[in-house]
Amino acid sequence: MDLLLKPIEVVASFSKDGVLFPLRIRLIGEDGAYHTIFIRGVEARTRSQQGLSFVDSYRCQGEVQGALRFLELRHRLDTGSWILQRL
Repeated sequence: MDLLLKPIEVVASFSKDGVLFPLRIRLIGEDGAYHTIFIRGVEARTRSQQGLSFVDSYRCQGEVQGALRFLELRHRLDTGSWILQRL
């Protein structure tokens, strides 16, 4: 998996318990066009603290150009920003 650290847009859903699950992400490719990746499953969710803010990390399986690949997403809780860490 390649380290990317790219900001992304995320559509997410909450479970009954209030747990956040990403459904699809959208990022800008090197060609300047938007690319959508559909999340097919979340394998792991961990929370860590970086300074005074908390960060949720998600290890997901997503559909990239018709093939299933693993990705890692990070969600900063204080700013609400999402980052595609690895693809």
